[in-house]
Amino acid sequence: MHAAIRILSLLVYALSVARSQGWALVAEGLLLGLGLAVHGWRLGPVPGLWAGLRRVRWLALGILLVYLLFTPGVPLVPAWGHWSPTLGGLTGGGERVLALLFMVSAVNWLLAVTPRAELVAGLLQLLRPLRWLGLDTGRFALRFVLTLEYIPRMQARIGRPVVAGGAAAGTGARIRLWARHGASLFALALAQAEGEAPVPVVLPRPGRPPAWQWPLAGLPLLCLWLPHWLGAH
Repeated sequence: MHAAIRILSLLVYALSVARSQGWALVAEGLLLGLGLAVHGWRLGPVPGLWAGLRRVRWLALGILLVYLLFTPGVPLVPAWGHWSPTLGGLTGGGERVLALLFMVSAVNWLLAVTPRAELVAGLLQLLRPLRWLGLDTGRFALRFVLTLEYIPRMQARIGRPVVAGGAAAGTGARIRLWARHGASLFALALAQAEGEAPVPVVLPRPGRPPAWQWPLAGLPLLCLWLPHWLGAH
């Protein structure tokens, strides 16, 4: 599949997952699971997938707690009164956590199976209309891909901070470090990524995807629409 179609499929999948609930979210998960299973059968496990999921565990826990504590509904522990988590919070929080994990898995899968040159070429193809506005789409595409590749390395550095005496810091220290440096992580990754790309950089020529591949990018939307259609019939 052409890299542009892969990127477009990821964007459509992310939009679809963000709007999915109930059976639609289950269908999105099954679609992703089928793709990962086929990849594992043909090429082996996706490199870095588990590490990518581990990196968002605290974000997932925070989302779940917010939904549990601030969503009105049937209390799960009536004896706790207003402090009790609710059934609606558990359902809604669980759905949003699953959506986050699905999107992180899809991004890691795309980066694992698509070389840097193909990613740049795919982005150039999708951004081609913006060239009419005078935007430097080549520079943007290269920055974007380099940053995506460098952020995991920055996360690895921050994920294992060292305290005085050379000992690895505990969970509390890691959380404080993320809170202190999270805002500057993207800027630092961008600066480091640009340093990896010597000038001049020869960008690949963005060949056009075959016409028959374009409809495949809309497949995730089918998972969003199908449960509603089945329910109506």
